[in-house]
This record gives sequence, C-alpha cells and structure tokens, in this order.
Amino acid sequence: MLFGVCKKRSPNIWARAGMPVSLFSKMSDGSNCLWIITVAILLVCVLFTVPVAAGDPEEVSNFAGLQSAIANNSSVITITGPIEFTENISIVYDVIITGESQTLTRTATHNFFTVENKGNLTLNGNLTLDGEYLAGLSNGGGVYVSGGNFTMTGGTICNNTAYWGGGVYVDVGGNFTISGGTIFSGNIADYGGGVYVNVGGNFIMADGAISDNTANDVGGGVYVCDRGNFSMIDGMISDNIANNGGGAYVSNGGSFTLNDGTISDNTANNGGGVYVNGDNFTMTGGTISNNTANYTGGGVYVNGGSFSMIDGTISGNIADYHGGGVYVYGGNFSMIGTTTISDNTANDVGGGVYVIDGNFIMSGSSTVSGNSGGNGGELYLFGSSSKFSMNDTAKIGPNSTYLNTGTTINVTSPLMSGAGVANITPVDTADGTIIVHLFTGASQDYENFFTLSLEDKMLKHSTSGSQPALILATKPKLIVTGGNGTGYYLSGEIVNITATIPSGKIFFNWTSDHGGSFDDINASSTTFTMPDNDVNITANFKDKPPSPITPTSSPVFSSGDGNTENAFRVLFNSVGGNTVPPATDLSYGDRIARPADPERTGYSFVGWYRDEAFTIPWIFNEDAVPGDMELYAYWMPAKPAAVMGAAVTQTATTQITTVPAATASATQSTAHPAAESDGGIQPAMTEAPSPVFGVLAGLVAAGVLMRRRD
Repeated sequence: MLFGVCKKRSPNIWARAGMPVSLFSKMSDGSNCLWIITVAILLVCVLFTVPVAAGDPEEVSNFAGLQSAIANNSSVITITGPIEFTENISIVYDVIITGESQTLTRTATHNFFTVENKGNLTLNGNLTLDGEYLAGLSNGGGVYVSGGNFTMTGGTICNNTAYWGGGVYVDVGGNFTISGGTIFSGNIADYGGGVYVNVGGNFIMADGAISDNTANDVGGGVYVCDRGNFSMIDGMISDNIANNGGGAYVSNGGSFTLNDGTISDNTANNGGGVYVNGDNFTMTGGTISNNTANYTGGGVYVNGGSFSMIDGTISGNIADYHGGGVYVYGGNFSMIGTTTISDNTANDVGGGVYVIDGNFIMSGSSTVSGNSGGNGGELYLFGSSSKFSMNDTAKIGPNSTYLNTGTTINVTSPLMSGAGVANITPVDTADGTIIVHLFTGASQDYENFFTLSLEDKMLKHSTSGSQPALILATKPKLIVTGGNGTGYYLSGEIVNITATIPSGKIFFNWTSDHGGSFDDINASSTTFTMPDNDVNITANFKDKPPSPITPTSSPVFSSGDGNTENAFRVLFNSVGGNTVPPATDLSYGDRIARPADPERTGYSFVGWYRDEAFTIPWIFNEDAVPGDMELYAYWMPAKPAAVMGAAVTQTATTQITTVPAATASATQSTAHPAAESDGGIQPAMTEAPSPVFGVLAGLVAAGVLMRRRD
C-alpha cells in the first residue's frame, strides 16, 4: 500500500512541502519509490523537530551531579565542591561551567571535556582542571575541541599530558577562544604543550596566559599546523619549553597572526620565542622578547617559511650561536612599517638577524640597532643566495653588518634621510667588489648612506655595470712623521694631528709632500684636510733654548721710567728698526705677548733674542720673565749691502779727483747688523777718523786758493 500511495501522491504535495516539483514529476511509476519514501521520512523529521530548551541553572558538588546537570541541558552549572572525573563528559549544547576556587581532577586516562560539533562550552570563574599528570591520552589532556566551540574567560588548566595538545586540542572545525584565565604549569605533550591547533581549527587569544608548559618536541606553548589558524590579539605566552619553538611552533600550512600581546621568556634549542617551519607568521604588533635559544634563533626561527613584521618589537632575545633576534634559513623575513629589532645577543654571530640562503627585506621606518654578536652584531648574511633589500627610512646600526662571500645589500628604491647601514664588514675586500646594488638612477650621494668597518677602504659610486652600485676602493693614506694621526681617510676629510715634541726640542712647523692643507701650519696641534691621494706630513722641530736662570734669592724689583713700582719691564731694542713699546707692570715668571714685528728698510726681521750676540732666542709662549731685561731684534739683509771702499771729491783743478777712502777699518761687526742712518748703511769703524779727514780737507782748500791766484 505504501508504494501505491507513493505512486498516487501528487507532486503538488511536495511543492506544498517546499520540495522541487520537477524532482518528482519526472519519476516513473514505482521506479524510485524507495527513494521517495526516504525523502518523506527526512521531511517529517525536519518538520516535526522541536529545539530542546536549555535547562535551569544548577549547582553541583560531585561528578554524578555534574553529569546529571549536563544531561538536563542546564545552561549554567556552578560547581560548589571538588569533583573527581571518572570518565570524559561530552558537550553537545551550550553550557557555562563556573565556580570559585574549586578543583576538578580525574582518575583515568581521559580528558575532562570533549566539545562536540554544535557544542559550546564556556569555562569561567576560578575553576582548576588539574590532570595530575595522568598519561596515556592522545589528544587534548585537558579539553578536546572536536567541531564545537570552547571559550575560556577564567580558570586554569594545568598538569595535563597528551601526545598532542597537553592542555587543549582544537581539531577540524573546532574553535577555541581564551579571553581570561590560564593554561598554566605542568601541561606536557610531544607537540603543543599548552595548545595544539589541528587541520582547520581556529584559536583566538584575546587575553589570558599560556605559561610554563612543555613540549618534548615542538611548540612549548602553542603548536599550529595543517592549515590551522592562531590569532593572538592580546595576552601572554611565556616560560614555555620545547625542542623547537619554545613559545609557538607553526608548521604544515598553519598560520599565526600576532596583533598584540607578548611572547617572552620561552626556551628552545631553536626558535626560543617562535619557530616558523614552511608556513606564515604575521606580526602587526606586540612583542617577542627575552626568549632564549640554546642554538639558533633566540626570538624567531624561520625555516623555509614567511615572517612578515608589520609592526611591533623583537628585543632582548639570546642565542648561544646564531641569530639572537631572528634566524632565517631559506625563508623570508620582512620588516615593514614601524618595526624594531634591538638589544638582542648572539654569542657567536648575527646578534640582530642571521640570514643563510634566505631573504631579508627592510622598508618603511624599520630599524635594526643595538644588537651584539661576534661578527655581524646587527646583521649577518651567509650563503651566496642570501639577499638583503632595503628602502624608505630603513636603518641598520651602529654595530656591524657582516657580508659573507657573494652577498650584497640591495637598495630597491630611494632611501630617505637617516636611512642606511653602518659598519659594513665584507669578507671580500678587493677593490671593485660590489657591496651595494642601487636602483636605476641612484646618484653618488648614496655613498653617504653606508659606512664600512674597514679602516683602509671606502665605498665608491660606480656606473660601469647594468645598474649603479657602490664598490670597494682603497682610501688615501696619511702618514704623520713626528706626531699622531696616521691612518686612512676620505678625500676632504678633516684629520686631527698633534706633534710629539722630543726632549730638548720645540715645535717649528708642519710640511706636506703631496698636497692637502693645514689649518695652522705653525701650531703643534691642528687639523689637516686630506687630498685625494696618499700623503706624508712631517712635524719639524728646532733646539729648545736654555731655560732662564732661576735666582737663588728673592728677585729684585725695579722702578725705572715707564714701569710700575715693584714690577718688571722688558725693553725691545729694535737695532735700527722702528720703536717697539716696552712691556711693563710684569711680575717674576710672567710670560709676555709677542709684539708686532718691527720694520727696517733693506732687512727682514728674524726674531727677538736675549743677548746682543743673538745666540739665545726668546720663545714668547714658553719663556718666563726673570726680571728687568732687554730683548734684541735680529735682522737679515733683504738685498746685498752697498759696496764700500771709495770716496769722491772735487780737486782744485777742473778734473774730478778720486781720493782713497779712509784707512780706518770698514769691517762690519759679525755679531751685529750694520747701523742704518738717513744716508744709508754706514760701516762700523774701529778708530775715530777725524784727524785724517782734517789734514786732507786742509790740503784740498790750500790747493784751491793757490789755483785762483794764478
């Protein structure tokens, strides 16, 4: 009869039931009757299904009461006493479990709750799910989320063990949100000591803490894999331990986005804070700090994956070997926007960032600074396929950037003021080695954005290749003889130089053998401007004059003209030059200022001397006044002196008669320059010539008178 009814049933009945008429109008009699019956049964189930209303809130104090309340669909269950679980409880509807200072324990190898598909479990208050280290579970030592939703706004999950997800396991289609409470202390798993997020699972951390958990293999705090998703909006992941990825491990298509919050004080062999294994990690804020790697990647380890740092800070992390802040092995690490990698340490190399056969990109206002390591305190590039690119206001410094063989810096677009890389240390140091590849059109000004740690090398702009570049070139060398300042300097660089004055000498001046210029050639300490070539400069010295005699008794003070009572004066004897005013009102030991040099026609002034024999020069900035004294000007002829030896006079005749010069010696003193008068230079005479000239003058006059008489 049923089949008969099915055959006679009008398609309009199905239309009224909301089913497609065409689906039934094309059926032949009896051919699909069984299929029709099945559809009818499903339709009846849909039409007559009534939602189950949530039960009233209940208070429970034992496991049987908890099971009963859940079976009664209670919406809120308050636990008022300690409960020992003897088996797992499945959640298939919406329920809030709360309580204050109550502890849930278990006696067998099962988790506390399994949140099934369409189930929604909220754990709040101050409940503790203590697994007491009971082993043997595969998934989720504390809570297993299988297709449902688990929300944690309070409470603690601790001391649970499992193979995957010591505290919580989020499986396919499951969702776990923590906005309060802790997954804390003693949760242990091989993978994901605190939380394990599996295929298609979703984990949102809005607040709370995941701390002191352990993974025997990877992901001490959180493990995200197989297209699982983890979004950290706030909260803290700290003090977790793993072989790899102390704080978090992302692998096999998983995704981790750090919007805010802190990943700190975690420990692993590699990737103390975060380990990204072939997958994606996006950091738009927050901090990865103070994590430790026993080997590499104190803060972050990227192994063939991609880490995008859009904002936030990586700081204070430590690696015993490489990559104190970040270690990139065959993956990609990019810094975009306002990002900072600072104050990290590698006990071997690459304090800030270590890249081996990977890509490191800096743009925006990203900064790598203040990191320390044996080589490459800021950045260490290793492997010929490693690439480092930068633009905008990106900056690395002040510590070194180490470029291994075949590695370069690539400037892909213009750099802004303040950008660049300081203290670049290349392994290849031959002239012509490319250090920086520049974008097309980049000018020589880009030499100013980069500095080398090599004393004898500089960066030189080159356009000989397919695109501009900065290549290595040897700096001009400065050799300072008799002083300090020797080194390699750029052309035009101003160098401080200081003479080293030997004992018994005084500084005279500086000389250069190949260009350059001195700020003050006569100063023992001055500056020198480098030419565009090697150059030797020499500090010249002369003998130091004897020191003034120190009186054994109190000095005698004078009161001569022009001097103050009980004070000294120094007279300046210009020896034929113009008058030089004396220095007065002096005390014993004073130093006097050098007066303006005197002038004398036909002579060049040499200097002032303490004696008339010109053997002891006076050094104004060194010699002290011993008492009243006189200084003497020393001159050198500016041109040959006039030839002496004949005097011309007119005889009594009309002929001009040459009269021999006086026989008195006309030899000039070797100790003093000749005196000068209005008539010119006069020889110094050894005897008075007056008698001889008197006799000659009388004879000439007599001859003239006699001639006139005739």
